[in-house]
Amino acid sequence: MKFQLDEYIGLPEDHPASFRHFLQERLIEKVHQGQVYLINGDAPDPQAECQRLGQLVSTVEIDVAFVEIGENGHLAFNDPPADFITNDSYIVVELDERCRRQQVEEGWFGSIDEVPKGRSR
Repeated sequence: MKFQLDEYIGLPEDHPASFRHFLQERLIEKVHQGQVYLINGDAPDPQAECQRLGQLVSTVEIDVAFVEIGENGHLAFNDPPADFITNDSYIVVELDERCRRQQVEEGWFGSIDEVPKGRSR
């Protein structure tokens, strides 16, 4: 089983900055690797979406993870100051201005006001 690690809250899948969009377009559609559990970033209840994925991921043994390291040192959007005490597999996090500004500077959004303030990870 494969699980997406993070996604913007409130961003539709067809938005260019959506990680679902990125994974579908650049990996899943090309490799056809079987079942992939993606985060529904525009789910009406982000907490329920986190619980859904948390229940699924708790049923399997994790062998390997592919994660990104961001400019500010974040690992899979565990942005400083990250919460390493939680036991939940997926949580809703609030993105600070520095992280949101980075997304504008990378060209994913036209202004900081367009960048979602939260992510599921």
